[in-house]
Amino acid sequence: MPSGIGTAGAGAELTSEQVARILVNPLQARSIVLAAGPRVFDSQGDPLSIPKLAPMSAVGMTAENTAVPESDPVFSEVTLLPSTLKSFKRGYRISNELVRHSVLAIATVMGQAIVERTALEIDAAMLTGTGTSNTITGFTAMAGTSGVTLGASVVPTIDNLLDAQGSLLAANASLDSAAWFMHPDMFTRLRKIREGSGTGSYMLMNGDAGIAEGAPTGPGTTFRLLGVPVRVSTQVPGAQAGGKVILADMNQVAVGRDTAPSLGVFTETFADSDQLYLRVVARYDIKPLNAAGIYIITTA
Repeated sequence: MPSGIGTAGAGAELTSEQVARILVNPLQARSIVLAAGPRVFDSQGDPLSIPKLAPMSAVGMTAENTAVPESDPVFSEVTLLPSTLKSFKRGYRISNELVRHSVLAIATVMGQAIVERTALEIDAAMLTGTGTSNTITGFTAMAGTSGVTLGASVVPTIDNLLDAQGSLLAANASLDSAAWFMHPDMFTRLRKIREGSGTGSYMLMNGDAGIAEGAPTGPGTTFRLLGVPVRVSTQVPGAQAGGKVILADMNQVAVGRDTAPSLGVFTETFADSDQLYLRVVARYDIKPLNAAGIYIITTA
């Protein structure tokens, strides 16, 4: 077995511990949607049905020795990972000479690259996926969400941001478990909003009331916008026509994970070319448990 690959044999999967170290744990941290703290439900290949309880009748006050009023709760369900849903899959061929001569363990280098690419694809699907052709329906295409379209404006105002937070609060969502999702360019433009005619102080750069830097988490810094964490990604349309700013209560977002992502290492598949073959497979789905807990700001 080439150096840095581990103990998996020809045509074998890496052990669960190896995959967790190389792929699953870094993928969870690298994907901005998964890192934002949605409720993750694991499957064993079958569709998942998550029950939802409709708003219940008010609990009123009842006099002594009086029959207690009754009502029947109404349930619905959210289905994750239907059998027709497609998976994230990709194969990579690597020269065995590269594996043998590399100064760094090629599995480590490839693992980092695979995590980066897979996380970007998962984020793109969960943020803006259209759900067509048995793919994931992302935040911006989910039914029942709230939002606003800003006409000719390319940058939301502070009032727009506060309206988004107000919409979540009115839907009994929580800002404590919410997250903003936006493109780096959009975030930078928001940071540049100034008082007056644009020559005064930066309005959102005054600590927790605006944009604040939190403790470093891994390679970067966690920012907060109006007290809510900001997740920045190039997978969100930026400050242009069709740009998006998403605010979502992640405690009311369900993510289905079909077991865990797998990384296979195959030494004989392309033996005639003296190549090593890596294959990654991941299958996720996302649905709102409370669609009104998601707010989309769109620039026209």
